[in-house]
Amino acid sequence: MLFMAVFCGFLAENEREHYVEHQREKQYIRSLINDLATDTAKIQTMTLLGKESMKGLDSLVHAFDTLSVKDNDQLEKLYSLFLTWGTTPFTVTFTDRTISQLKSAGGMRLIRNQKVSDKVTTYYEAANLCKEQVSTYYMDMNTLIELSYKILDKLYNETSHANMILARKLIADNPQNVREFINRTQDLKEVINNYHELLFQMEAFAKQVITTIKKEYHLK
Repeated sequence: MLFMAVFCGFLAENEREHYVEHQREKQYIRSLINDLATDTAKIQTMTLLGKESMKGLDSLVHAFDTLSVKDNDQLEKLYSLFLTWGTTPFTVTFTDRTISQLKSAGGMRLIRNQKVSDKVTTYYEAANLCKEQVSTYYMDMNTLIELSYKILDKLYNETSHANMILARKLIADNPQNVREFINRTQDLKEVINNYHELLFQMEAFAKQVITTIKKEYHLK
């Protein structure tokens, strides 16, 4: 009798643990869907901004390449384009709240559906590749900003420089740096384009993972 009581208690405890883990799994699954939906929204926003950024950088290259340093309006446009599109990266920080919790709780073992587990793991591995491209994005933009110190007047917007004399002189006296600036802007556009190609793929992948999760777990 004692043995049976202990054995039944063991079974009950084991069943309780399975129930608790199953409930946690469902919570993690719903949380993963929310994270992926958040990523999708972020990507859509940043890809729109990225398109505008590349248009702005195109205009910046054209403004430099056709600049007459005597044309104050054109010079003003050039400065505005650089400050708007040459100094602000538009990147996505992927939502890793749930995947971090899963790792802390013992890895993906709590996601018992192998198909879903594999999809989620692959998605976050791809997100890490995007982070590597972001590093290149920041590096190229920082290089452009450093180069701008040689040809742009950082006191340009101060009233003492309203006549733009120094702004014109810096550009006129540094043709090689201006050409390097144009070339590096072209490189930055290519990096941004490659990055946003990755984001398009990530958006499609996120939607695919959400579809798989809902199908495998019979969620609406």
